[in-house]
Amino acid sequence: MVFGGLAVVLIFYVVFVISYLVTLLPRDGDYLSKELMKRQGEAPARLTTAAAFMSVITDIYIMFIPLHQVPQLGLSYKRKWGISLIFLTGLV
Repeated sequence: MVFGGLAVVLIFYVVFVISYLVTLLPRDGDYLSKELMKRQGEAPARLTTAAAFMSVITDIYIMFIPLHQVPQLGLSYKRKWGISLIFLTGLV
């Protein structure tokens, strides 16, 4: 689960940085043009929204990793719930 999550995050942020650079860097003859200014105004908002969405998903995924292991512990039902609630405080 950890290596899978790491791979997904790594791929997402490599694509994010490349798309950010491609979108925001001026092209030939594009310096100070209206098209560049428009592209630089709209793209960061969309890219930032995508990064925020990915951040929430990875936070939930990271919280799920230890919760996935709690049922396998050799503890009583009450203690398993207690441990799960401790991990779920990450939602706050």
